[in-house]
Amino acid sequence: MSMLALAQVSQEELQKEILHTWESAREWDIPIHIGPVDISINKAVWFLFIGAAVTFLILFIGSRLLKDRPGAYQVIVEELYGFGRKQLAGQMGEEGMKFLPYTLSLFVFILVLNLIGLIPGSYPVTSNISFTLGLAIFTLLIYNFVGIRRNGLGTYLKSFVPPGMPAKPIMVPFMFFIEALQQFVTQPLTLGMRLYANI
Repeated sequence: MSMLALAQVSQEELQKEILHTWESAREWDIPIHIGPVDISINKAVWFLFIGAAVTFLILFIGSRLLKDRPGAYQVIVEELYGFGRKQLAGQMGEEGMKFLPYTLSLFVFILVLNLIGLIPGSYPVTSNISFTLGLAIFTLLIYNFVGIRRNGLGTYLKSFVPPGMPAKPIMVPFMFFIEALQQFVTQPLTLGMRLYANI
């Protein structure tokens, strides 16, 4: 739905919106340079830090303050954990529970950043495509690392080509190229653009 809405926006409006988002990120700038590398802290980074701190408070501290008679704070933490078990890791079965800390933390982190972005005068961090692409690439690295560790490099790469293909000398390299392109280029771009386009 968000991609459809984005497609209906004219190119000029889209460029104007992207430039406005980038320009507003330069506010509250603390210039820091290490040689030619610019690692300045700007508005986007400040709200990234705030979002990380709120996520830490919700998940880490909330999980260590559990009581027999829960208050509102504990109920929120328990509901988030229940949602993560059923909807995020639950979709992958028992094996998916290994990734619950990552998937739940990522979900809460993005949710917190999006809610903070609704506050007037704040900065919607997920409207910065470099941030959303960074998350997508990091997730892709984990995904491929686990696939290679579990199956071995050879078996993992063989899974890029379906078995029993006709005209193997032509189709196998072609299918491998298409799948590799989808895996390492299209997938992170799609994931990054979806989150970016939503905001």
